[in-house]
Amino acid sequence: MTPNEITAEMNALNEALKPKLDGLFYLLDRWSDEKEYEDFADYGDAMKTKHVPDGYTFISAHERPFGLTIENIASKNQYRFSITKTGKCTITKIKPKAK
Repeated sequence: MTPNEITAEMNALNEALKPKLDGLFYLLDRWSDEKEYEDFADYGDAMKTKHVPDGYTFISAHERPFGLTIENIASKNQYRFSITKTGKCTITKIKPKAK
C-alpha cells in the first residue's frame, strides 16, 4: 500500500470508530474504577463483541494504554487504537507480530 492509501484507510477507520467511542470510554472509566476487582479479559471480550468496526478483526485488548488492536480484513493492516481518560484517542498502524 502507498502512504496515501494507508492514510485513507486510517481516516476511514477513524470514522468507523466514532460510533464506538462512548462504549469504549465507558469501559475505560469502569476499568479505572474496578481494575482491582475485575478481570481485564472480560473487558477484552466486551471490546471484541461490541466495539470492532465492520471490516475489521479483533486481535487483542490492552490495559495501558487502554484500547485494542484490530486488523483490516481486506488489507491485513493492523492498527492499535487507544484512549485516555482525558479524551485523547490515537490510531497507530503497527506491524503484525511474527507467528
